[in-house]
Amino acid sequence: MSSILTHPDQVYYDPAKKLVKLFWNEKIDHALAPVNGAEYYLRAGIAFPALTESGGLGSPRDVTGFAVMVAYCFANRKYYVFGECEFETIDHVLNQDDNGIAIQGACSFFNKMWTTYFCDSYYWSGHSETVQKYILQSLRSPSIQPKPHFIEISPGVPGQQQQAVYELLQRSAIHWKKAGKVHEGFQMYDARNMQNAPCAVKAMMDCLTGMLRFPYKKPIEE
Repeated sequence: MSSILTHPDQVYYDPAKKLVKLFWNEKIDHALAPVNGAEYYLRAGIAFPALTESGGLGSPRDVTGFAVMVAYCFANRKYYVFGECEFETIDHVLNQDDNGIAIQGACSFFNKMWTTYFCDSYYWSGHSETVQKYILQSLRSPSIQPKPHFIEISPGVPGQQQQAVYELLQRSAIHWKKAGKVHEGFQMYDARNMQNAPCAVKAMMDCLTGMLRFPYKKPIEE
């Protein structure tokens, strides 16, 4: 949770390592700030739209999804949220009158995270026919290039995800913008009711669970 977080001015991708180096033009003089010029391991998490137990068809906030992109800094061992997106569909639904966006889709986020940060891997959990529908829509959408890689993870035993994220928060190892939906979601979050947790929290939980469970390994040279 931080006001020290700003988007990098330059991103250099190393295809051999599958890591990026992030650079900022202005120095951020803070001990918890991202390290300028360091290597980062990037992954994303996604919670697809689904009705909650307390939700209903007339309550849009209960049928939205959320995606986050997190960068792990090897130099200071901290996680930074550089991308977040609330969405209701995969492709945008356009207004028939002026072709403006009537319903926000996730397609722009997928494309931006790749073109800006070279991140195309998304952790998710909660297998269902609804989730499979959204994954297929993403893979078939002509507006999403390249196609995202969706990696299913198991939340593990009850409370395991929450405990792991809680420990990172206690160590000030996670940082996101205070003005964003991730911050808002964790302000509302009730760890005793994960079933109805805000979709931003679910996406973060899945992303961090995936990154902790499957840490970076240098690709094997062919």
